[in-house]
Amino acid sequence: RINRPEGTSSWLLLVVKSPAHFRLEDKSIRTSAHSFIIFRPSTPQHYYPVGSEYFDDWMHFFPDEKEQLMMEELGIPFDRPVNIQDISDISDMLRNMCFEHYSSNPYRERTIGLYFQLLMLKLSEKLRKLEAIKMKREGIYSEKLMWIRRSIYLWPSRDYSIDDMAKELSLSRSRFQHLYTETFGVSVNKDVITSRLSKAAELLK
Repeated sequence: RINRPEGTSSWLLLVVKSPAHFRLEDKSIRTSAHSFIIFRPSTPQHYYPVGSEYFDDWMHFFPDEKEQLMMEELGIPFDRPVNIQDISDISDMLRNMCFEHYSSNPYRERTIGLYFQLLMLKLSEKLRKLEAIKMKREGIYSEKLMWIRRSIYLWPSRDYSIDDMAKELSLSRSRFQHLYTETFGVSVNKDVITSRLSKAAELLK
């Protein structure tokens, strides 16, 4: 269990290789293996393994203004863990940077600097790929969600089960409800009630 309430004076990159818990702003976040987190200086650091073992690669570093700007422009998140599904190449780069640090290469500082840029570019690339996959998946969900909402208003007398609708999209109940509300700005239950009230008003007329 690592607990540094005052953080560190350096930046810290953790490449997490086993499931872990991170305590961030009084919230506990569980991460899977193949995650990373970059702690900024003075950010409290509190993390511990899910099971009996914990593995990571780590690097303390001091980026200059240009490197900090590069990280921001690349959309690298700070002070929160992110799962990137595959960290093998990231670990390889950290290992190479370590070898360079202890080598007799007269250009080792420049080499490490270039490795650092490549490392940030690779992290950004992985984040962009994950975002593209997420958008594609949610695009597929959008079509099905549109059909479900249309059905609710076309056939208001049907018995609409949230579990059945979630199953149709291969989502959990809570994820389906969240995605529906996020897409239409209204909950699925409210849409069902509104459709039935509209139908009742139409019949009364």
